[in-house]
Amino acid sequence: MSQKTRRIFFDLDFTLYDTAALMENLRNDLERLGYSRCAIDAGFDQLNDAGYSLEGHLRLLGHPEGKVQERANELRFHLSYGTKYLLPGVHDLLCKLRDNSELHLLTFGYPPYQQAKFAGLEGLASVFADAHYVWNDGSKGEVIARFDPEDESWFLDDSLSHLEDVCQKAPWAKVIRVAWPQFKPRLFPGDHIRWDVASSAEDIAKLLGR
Repeated sequence: MSQKTRRIFFDLDFTLYDTAALMENLRNDLERLGYSRCAIDAGFDQLNDAGYSLEGHLRLLGHPEGKVQERANELRFHLSYGTKYLLPGVHDLLCKLRDNSELHLLTFGYPPYQQAKFAGLEGLASVFADAHYVWNDGSKGEVIARFDPEDESWFLDDSLSHLEDVCQKAPWAKVIRVAWPQFKPRLFPGDHIRWDVASSAEDIAKLLGR
């Protein structure tokens, strides 16, 4: 009889990756170009649903079209050094987990932008068996549902809506809400009832090790 696989699906933003720090660095650079913080944040909000890209953000701010691509390429260097945005303990945690688990990245967002962030995580590409980029044509629960339900499956995310989606569409998966305190996550009545909650890499390791 073949041994069952333990498969762990990790969200990226605010779960493994300090997206707030990345946004702050982008915000500071855009402010240096002369744009107001209010306009910059409005651009982040507007593009969050439409699909975030550096080019799109610059166009919303009214940057000269002929300079958009050049400036976007300059801003993109932040994505190239993504390891500095990994949350505390995440790198070592992933390297240890891959010894006995099949790790998958499962992230929501405009795929080219998410792929650029993932590509900037030097040395971690080999840790993941696959990367799944969910956008308008699917959900995280649908991705997990494609895998064998007989295998042990785990899903870790900060987003309540994505956790609920996986609970509905892949109910055999064990879910963990990742709630790093620095992001001031709001309380949810289902915490510790519908799912366990982790606030550090150490918490994640303990919950996965139970």
